[in-house]
Amino acid sequence: MTATVDADVAVLVLAAGASTRFGSSKPLADVGGRPLLARVISEIQQWAPGKVVVVLGAQADLVRKVVPKDIEIVVCSDWESGMSASLAAGIEAVAADPSMARCAVMMGDTLGVTAADAARVLEVSTVYPDIVMQATLGGSPSHPVVFPRELFDSLLELSGDSGARDLLASGNVDVVTVPLEDSTPIDVDTRADLPDT
Repeated sequence: MTATVDADVAVLVLAAGASTRFGSSKPLADVGGRPLLARVISEIQQWAPGKVVVVLGAQADLVRKVVPKDIEIVVCSDWESGMSASLAAGIEAVAADPSMARCAVMMGDTLGVTAADAARVLEVSTVYPDIVMQATLGGSPSHPVVFPRELFDSLLELSGDSGARDLLASGNVDVVTVPLEDSTPIDVDTRADLPDT
């Protein structure tokens, strides 16, 4: 793959949940001396080609303090209605910038997606900009997922807590899968999932 990653891709980081299973504010949890969300954003900035938008919800006033100042923040007022609400809030912010042709979605509680793997997903998306790119790990869906602008309206219409999962599985959109080759993603759901460093 020799394609370069275009700067018309925004990276959307979803970090609006209540951290119910975690027991306290997950984005603020200490990971090697830094808040989890700050660590996630730092990893993303190693491969993000341009705009990065973080969606906050629960305890937004506290969590925003760990988001770097150069990152756009969107606060989802109805975050309690499910992940689809925070996804829609972020997509609306991305769509407001006419220079953004695609949006790569990441989760604010997932560490370990390497810059090389994420860049590979974006490079394939550059070759096929009108098709959804879905990262996979061991054959199962993972992140990032890159959506073309043509699907932004469909993302805005989603509801519930499944995010875009049902849309991707519906058979109504073209999806190309790109395996993660050297990533070991860690999805932090409980304190036991926190890495040591």
